[in-house]
Amino acid sequence: MKSMDEEQKGKKIKDVIRNEIEKECLQSVIDQLIRDVIQGELAESKDVDADAVVGHLLDSTTVQSLIERLGVMNHKSQHLVPTAISIPQNIKDQMLDGRQYLYLKICGGRAFIDHLGISNSSGLHQSSFVIHVALQTQRFKTPQISCECDPQISEGFLFDLQQLKPGCAAKTLDAVELLSLTAPITLVVVKEGHVANPTLVSVYTLEWHSLLTQPSSSNKFVCQLMGIGAEQQVPIGLLDIEAILLPPVEKIIPHESFVEHIHSTETRQGEKRRLFVSYAREWWREYTEASEKHRKRMVRIFAMDECGKNRFVCEFVRVLEVGQALKSPEEAARWVSVLPTILDHQLPAGATKPWYTLGTAVMAGSLNIEGKCSLLCSLLLGFGLDAWICIGTKQSGQPHVWIMTRGPYAAITFWEAITGSRYLHRVGQRAAHGYATIGSVFNNKAFYANCQDHGLSTHFDDHLSYVLTPALWSYERESINSGGLAEIRSAEFFSAALMNTVPEGYTFKGFPLHFMHSSPRRAFSVILNSSIGREIIEGRGDNVTLAVRAVTACYPENVFVTWVMVACTFRQLG
Repeated sequence: MKSMDEEQKGKKIKDVIRNEIEKECLQSVIDQLIRDVIQGELAESKDVDADAVVGHLLDSTTVQSLIERLGVMNHKSQHLVPTAISIPQNIKDQMLDGRQYLYLKICGGRAFIDHLGISNSSGLHQSSFVIHVALQTQRFKTPQISCECDPQISEGFLFDLQQLKPGCAAKTLDAVELLSLTAPITLVVVKEGHVANPTLVSVYTLEWHSLLTQPSSSNKFVCQLMGIGAEQQVPIGLLDIEAILLPPVEKIIPHESFVEHIHSTETRQGEKRRLFVSYAREWWREYTEASEKHRKRMVRIFAMDECGKNRFVCEFVRVLEVGQALKSPEEAARWVSVLPTILDHQLPAGATKPWYTLGTAVMAGSLNIEGKCSLLCSLLLGFGLDAWICIGTKQSGQPHVWIMTRGPYAAITFWEAITGSRYLHRVGQRAAHGYATIGSVFNNKAFYANCQDHGLSTHFDDHLSYVLTPALWSYERESINSGGLAEIRSAEFFSAALMNTVPEGYTFKGFPLHFMHSSPRRAFSVILNSSIGREIIEGRGDNVTLAVRAVTACYPENVFVTWVMVACTFRQLG
């Protein structure tokens, strides 16, 4: 018979496996694997061998990845115990009384099998690792580490936690205050070579707050590094890390309270994200219903980050101030342009290129086009410019990403992040840049999708829009009076107004229509679905100018009629 300890241990293992399957949404994948294996067995014979099914499952990449993660979790659980960490004297010399610090030490690496170094004729490794360690604005990096299966690492870093909460700089932070700091440590592993550009290998987020539950305020961590973007499920290697709070907190947080805090925080964040995703879907539905062509436009609402997580694109941009490191927007553009660039053809076949979050982008060493645009846009915002990331196409039809800044008096400047070039965009003049269309623009505060036609610039004449008002009122009165003398006079006045408003040699086109609702989107959809309305909106010619006006007639019991007229004036080409 099993002992009570064995039963509890078996139940704990089952719970861990079940939680891991639910967390990674693997149940449907495993079910499909079982169905595929059974179908294959039935295709060869009428019987299904249960051992063969289990064998195929164990050999699958999905189950092997799950086993590896469970192994690391078990290994990690054995190491998450208080430990005595020796603090070097040079680190102690940096510490000031009355401040709270976090000392982190990388003690070694293991199982970096896919990144073994290749020695040259001199016996030196051709490539090496550099590990960047960051806590918000505090950043350190290790010296170059040889690319070996078990690299030898022994580097320690001291973080000033007092900087994370400036309002409490006068006193040492207690455990509750430290728990409120939502600032994980980011480990960025970059592979450097003598010939190739630096390559981002892995990004790991270390939650150090578990130190607050330990009597010694110290812990050992085993960090399993995973690949980048779509390769997030591919293990890269392991890092052994020790961490300690200096000085130790006087009163620790009970483990149950800590777990409850983490769970409630994750629940709130998950609910916020669920609501935003729901809103984004509704927004996209309304956008695509306005015109069938909107589905084909370069509109990017979400993008995958370096850790394989889908993020709202506005999350990749923020106001970035760098002190005296860069002295002008032009110098920022120059710096971003000279950073090594990862081109699309340099990515592995079938790989989905990730967008780097800003912290990773600074440490990655080499960036793709999207990463450069996020970095440059953030720097331009830091210099006080009205900067936006543009997603669209070049004249060749190739998708592209670049930066736009809006200045006073409607001055538009386009910034090319790869070259650092700047182009002043003037409406009506031949453009020096090669950009053709814009599908969407965004920064850290707002996101917009393009609703224009054919990539043309749009000009509205406010005075012509005002002139349309009498005509719309006359249409409603005509519906009531069935064409009296007053309506005839109104038509004459409207014609006279157009003659005085529309320049000689220009053509005027107008399209009136009415609705029993007040939805602009529904009205615009009707206009686009009408041949006359589309002809006006998509009108081509010399100096095309658009006008739009709406009036509403209100009746009892909340009944109203909305009249809308779209119009344009232009001069025939040729």
